[in-house]
Amino acid sequence: MAPYHRTTRIPIKDGSIDGVVAIAKTPKFVAHIKTFVGFISVEVVADGASHMITHSRWRNKEACDGGVAALGSVLKGFLSEFLRGPPEAPVVGEEMIHYSPILGAGCLPAAVGNVVGDLLGKKKVARRLTHFALKPGPESLPAVLAVMNKPSIKELFRTLDMAECVGFSAGADSFSVCATCAAAASLPTLTPSAHPLAERGCACGIPGRSRRAPPPLLCHRYPSMEKLEAATARIGLVLKQDIGPHLVSPPKPVSGAIVWRHTM
Repeated sequence: MAPYHRTTRIPIKDGSIDGVVAIAKTPKFVAHIKTFVGFISVEVVADGASHMITHSRWRNKEACDGGVAALGSVLKGFLSEFLRGPPEAPVVGEEMIHYSPILGAGCLPAAVGNVVGDLLGKKKVARRLTHFALKPGPESLPAVLAVMNKPSIKELFRTLDMAECVGFSAGADSFSVCATCAAAASLPTLTPSAHPLAERGCACGIPGRSRRAPPPLLCHRYPSMEKLEAATARIGLVLKQDIGPHLVSPPKPVSGAIVWRHTM
C-alpha cells in the first residue's frame, strides 16, 4: 500500500517562520505529533515571509483523512500566535511515483530520516510543489503518468541534481508533484540492496511496494533557490510539450526553503 500525502499552505505573520520552527523543535511539540495515528513524516517549507507549507505523509487514506484534525490541533494548540488567517484548502492524494537517486529505496528509518531532515534544514534546501488540474476524462491522468515514467524524464531529473521527486493524485482530474534536490555529498546514499528495509518492505509502502504510475502532485527539492530557478526552464519545456495538452490551465507552482522536518 502506497502512502498518502497532504500539503497545506498556511498564512503566517510576516517574519514569524523562525518562531514556528522553534516551537516545532520542542519536546512537547514532538511528543504531540507522535500521537497522530498512521503518521510518517512532516516537512515545513517557508513560502516567502508570509506563508508556510506543511507536507505530511501518512500510511493510508484513513490516516491521511485524520490529518485535518491533526493539523488543526497543531495550529490551535501550538502555533496560533504566528497565524494571520485560516489554512488554504489542502492538496491530498495517494503516492504514485517516488524517484530518489540519492536516497535509494526512498523509505528511511526514523533516525536516518531525522538526520537527513536536519541537513536539509541547515542547508535551506529548496522545494517546489506543483499542482496540475487535468482535463476531464479518463485519458488525462494515465497520459501524464506515462510521461513521468519515461526514461528520458528520469534522466532529466538526474541531471538536475534532484534528490527526490514524489507524485500523488487525488483522482482523475488532479496530479501533484513535490520535488527536492540536494548535493549528494551532504546526504547518505542508500541503495535498495543495502537498505535495511529492502527485503521485508516498510510500513509506509515505499520499498517493495507495487510500482504504479507517477501521481498528480510533484514535489521537488533543490540545493538552493538559484538551482531551483535554473531547473525551471528545462522542466517547463517538458511540461509544455508533453503534459500541457492534458491540462485545464498552466500550473502555478509554489517553492521555498525546507526549514524543518520530522520523521517518525
